[in-house]
This record gives sequence, structure tokens and C-alpha cells, in this order.
Amino acid sequence: MTTDTDPTRVRLAELLEDLRTLEDTVPDALTLEPAIRNCEMTLEAYERLGGDGSETRRGDR
Repeated sequence: MTTDTDPTRVRLAELLEDLRTLEDTVPDALTLEPAIRNCEMTLEAYERLGGDGSETRRGDR
């Protein structure tokens, strides 16, 4: 869990962690990978936007 004070970012990070944990419990024929990628992209976009809708500049990762 993160010590971040932004509740939306915290929840997205928790959801991502939960999805990664659940991925290990589903049968091999099923996968949560699309949901995990979607959550990762949502979290990255949220961080780029600064959480308040105003785009922030971050260095390339």
C-alpha cells in the first residue's frame, strides 16, 4: 500500500495490486492480463494528468 494522500491514485494502485494477486489464482485458460494492462494505463494517465485534470510534465520513463 502507498502513503500517497490522493484517494483516487491510492485506489487505482490498490486495484492494480489486487488484480495482480488474483491473476495467480485463476485457471490457466483465463487471464486478467487485459484488466491489469488497462489499470496500469489508467494509473499512468492519471499520474500524467496530475489527478486534477491539468497535465503535468514528467520525464520519459
